[in-house]
Amino acid sequence: MLENGVGLRHIQELLGHAKPETTMIYTQVARKDLLEIKSPLDTAIQQLGEIDKEEQKFLLSDNEP
Repeated sequence: MLENGVGLRHIQELLGHAKPETTMIYTQVARKDLLEIKSPLDTAIQQLGEIDKEEQKFLLSDNEP
């Protein structure tokens, strides 16, 4: 269920666990899912890079005769 996008909190409720720690004992996360997680910092840096590229295109187009 976790790999299909169901949140841990929902799984906890379905299993009747009082604590999320108990649910985590019984859930295993696939390695491929872990590799797909992006850090918010990485996302921000990537977005800044895209903005810089757009600004460079804009500046280059203004400098052309």
